[in-house]
Amino acid sequence: AGDALAGDGSFRDATTDAVRVDAGSAPSVQLSAGTDSLVNVFATPGGILVVRSGFVALVDRSGAELRRWTAPREITAAAFDGTHLAVADRAMLNVLSPSLDVRASAPLTDTCVTGVIVSGPRFICGPAADWDRIFYIHELPSGRLLARSTPYTYQGTPMRRVPGRDDFTTVTTNSSPSDIYLQRVTGDNRVISFRDSPYHGDFSITDTYAFIGDPATHVVTVGGILLQIYVPGCDSGDAGFRGTCFTRDGTLGTLRTGERFVALTEVTATTIAALVDRGDSFGTACQVGCDLQRIDVTGRTVSSTRTHTLASLQRVVVARYDEYGDRLLVGYSTGDRFGSATGHRLLMLAF
Repeated sequence: AGDALAGDGSFRDATTDAVRVDAGSAPSVQLSAGTDSLVNVFATPGGILVVRSGFVALVDRSGAELRRWTAPREITAAAFDGTHLAVADRAMLNVLSPSLDVRASAPLTDTCVTGVIVSGPRFICGPAADWDRIFYIHELPSGRLLARSTPYTYQGTPMRRVPGRDDFTTVTTNSSPSDIYLQRVTGDNRVISFRDSPYHGDFSITDTYAFIGDPATHVVTVGGILLQIYVPGCDSGDAGFRGTCFTRDGTLGTLRTGERFVALTEVTATTIAALVDRGDSFGTACQVGCDLQRIDVTGRTVSSTRTHTLASLQRVVVARYDEYGDRLLVGYSTGDRFGSATGHRLLMLAF
């Protein structure tokens, strides 16, 4: 897995051209920590929006809190498009500005455990149910309910918008094997479901993946496999299961034997950020260090590497690139060595 395809078509070691930076020159910054859960995080020019189960905080890049909005009920999901921060609690959809001014609140039909914002702008609420799951489409900034989808079954809970498109992906996380699915939000407020990945257990699919392209054309899986989303027939027709999406189209090739991706996210259309566990931790990832890599997908090469330690990491909740500070935001649930959850931490990591 250490070989990579060079620009001239030859193969070379994927880490040969990596620039290793002295980790001591720019240590990580803790932006948030607590015994509560972390829901989501978003980067803005004015700071980092940290969505926790009880409140939303705007913090600067040193971790100092600038402003806070306290929710009247437990927050369960959040999405951000640069203008609207949609925060769903157990009963209401709250629409905030990037500076946390409240623009509107509207009742929810069902509690959202995840959601995305597409053009319109519209917030798509995804409830927890996997059997006969219904997506709810809300207008922004009013929060008004526009439509609800027909029921879908076994298409996964976590939702991510496909960059540059009114599509989103879902992943089955509580069944084996796991698959990735494609959904589309139409201009007349319907949600259309297209085909899932056709491999059904041939390789690992989790909610750790990154998009390539803008508009996106591929995803990179947790194992470094490239899947082409829109192959001929994938999204043909106007409803139902059409064609086959997410077809295998190469391998990233940067992982070495024993390594694994702990987190992946997009940096540019052709560059991703990856947190790599070197495999020298017993049981829990990153206890003796994880490598934060910037990876050029076109050249299949690692352009920079920096080692960071993430204490008590149990599961990565969110990984997001901060384009304004050129840093990776990694939020994770914390736990003890027996696997019991104890809270969360949010770190800002330098490349």
